[in-house]
Amino acid sequence: MKKKTAALAIGALATGACGYAALRMALNAIIAPEKPKYMPDGKGFMGRIQESLAEHRDIMNSSSARLHARNPEKVYITNKEGLRLCGHWVEAEAPKRTVVMMHGFRSGWDKDFAVAVDFFVGCGCNLLIIEQRARGESEGKYITYGIRERFDCIEWLVYADSRCGGKLPLYADGISMGAGTVMLASELNMPKNVAGILADCGFTSPAEIISHVMKQSYGLPEKPIMPILSALCKKVAGFGFYDRSTEDALKNNKRPLLLIHGEDDFFVPCEMSVRNYNATTGPKELVIVPGAGHGLSYIVDREACESAILRFFDSCEQNWTAD
Repeated sequence: MKKKTAALAIGALATGACGYAALRMALNAIIAPEKPKYMPDGKGFMGRIQESLAEHRDIMNSSSARLHARNPEKVYITNKEGLRLCGHWVEAEAPKRTVVMMHGFRSGWDKDFAVAVDFFVGCGCNLLIIEQRARGESEGKYITYGIRERFDCIEWLVYADSRCGGKLPLYADGISMGAGTVMLASELNMPKNVAGILADCGFTSPAEIISHVMKQSYGLPEKPIMPILSALCKKVAGFGFYDRSTEDALKNNKRPLLLIHGEDDFFVPCEMSVRNYNATTGPKELVIVPGAGHGLSYIVDREACESAILRFFDSCEQNWTAD
């Protein structure tokens, strides 16, 4: 009897250990800065995303090459957590404003915004293109879906404001997870010179976007998996997937917000930007681009996006005065 009890106990421990190991692997797949090798190659849902990007790969690569050819100045700050973060400064000839840009999930400073850099610089924007924590040269162990990155965004805005001597309007601009980052930052103590926020294809919360991808990729329901993973993430990485949503943050936002989203975005559903639009309490505009997939609105309809951005700048700066 004792041997049977011991065997059962050992079996239970082994099962628990295997279950915990599986959960840690799943969590790592969600928050690791690089895609783990054990994750399957892009097929099905994720494969569709890669296919939509592949159509425009040549444009994206040539745009990235032009951005590098500008030889941006590397700049660094140390945030309040002690992480050394890296950014890239592109100076306009006759600057009218400065835009701080936050890239998306597992992306890079020279990817998400590269296609629009010439336009922004051409209309008088200094650009500070950030390497989000745990990416590129920026320190950090985990991606936190904007929960921690929002504080980095504030520190970068403070840096940009100081560098410009407080004499130029500032904008926080993000794409995908970067859009989530700037919207989550909207309720924080932004510098007074921040004139507006731009958010391209942003999600509503870490919990919702992770649940959406899990369901579409693997057919997994939110419960009970997500609450368990969130609790484990809180223990391992110091944040939970339910800690904050952009909708809740935007309820406290008074600054103008320009939202852009591709109508054919199946990675971050367009409906999430509609909800963010409805949540914000400041001046707002939502531009939905037909035929555009995730992060591809500018490539698909450059004219519509540029017109909206220029209109947004004009509106934000009509009554702007340096702090």
